[in-house]
Amino acid sequence: MAFYIDLVKIKESDTHVQYKFYTSENNVGIVEIRKSDGHVSEIEAAPDDNLGRLFERSAWALMRHWKKGEYPEKTCWAS
Repeated sequence: MAFYIDLVKIKESDTHVQYKFYTSENNVGIVEIRKSDGHVSEIEAAPDDNLGRLFERSAWALMRHWKKGEYPEKTCWAS
């Protein structure tokens, strides 16, 4: 199964960064990555993400950036 997920930064503090992740305007969730250790939490699940696959891939995308010390305004997951 192919995935394309957009991620857009919506909030940043000294300790966390929040992103909305979506596959369409009706299927939006929110994730947060902790700057200190790269831990990613799902703040709000996307309505069509019953199995958590969109969240999981969004988390991987953010962790790749975190390892480089990056918190981009926009990124994506494509597979």
